[in-house]
Amino acid sequence: MKNKLNIVKYSLVLIYFVGLIGLLNISTRNFFLPLTPWIILLTVAALMLFHKPLDIKHFSIMTFIALAGFFIEYYGILSGKIFGIYTYGETLGPKVLETPLIIGFNWLLLVYCVFITFDFLNIHFVLKSFLGAITMTIYDLNLEPVAIEFGYWRWFANAIPIQNYIGWFFISLILLSSLHNFKFKASNPIASFILVLLFIYFLILNILI
Repeated sequence: MKNKLNIVKYSLVLIYFVGLIGLLNISTRNFFLPLTPWIILLTVAALMLFHKPLDIKHFSIMTFIALAGFFIEYYGILSGKIFGIYTYGETLGPKVLETPLIIGFNWLLLVYCVFITFDFLNIHFVLKSFLGAITMTIYDLNLEPVAIEFGYWRWFANAIPIQNYIGWFFISLILLSSLHNFKFKASNPIASFILVLLFIYFLILNILI
């Protein structure tokens, strides 16, 4: 198990490192950008390799989080009332209802990793969810400039509204709290590693683009 875990960790680091080089190089950027949704799917798959227990209850809850993330984003672009006024570009792949299909998986990836990372703390679940929501909002602060530069989405008047970060915080808080309410008890030795890897990846891009 430890051998398999290390192989997957090293593989993810290599994949994200190659992605960094490819995206930072103007001549190769257009080749690497369309790979974005596939990298998200690959990262989710790596998570699932080590998720325990993988049963109907856990699968159903994770499906709920992914679907909730998708429809929250759909309502967000439809109404402008959650995150502000924005539209998705082409980088995140095929869309349904003007919303990339991959976006639900991205919410699942982030909520799952943050939940697992904070769940070990011996504190009330509301505080765990609060800390997790702060973490996800900080993550979004790091992500936004990269997302705009690479065409993940576009903001009205090219300005990121404060409403976006408030929305991220409360949606994250709700989704994380729902996992606690569903009594989602799981273990995954790679979840925190992936969370840190994503933070570092977007931090480097944010600094260098």
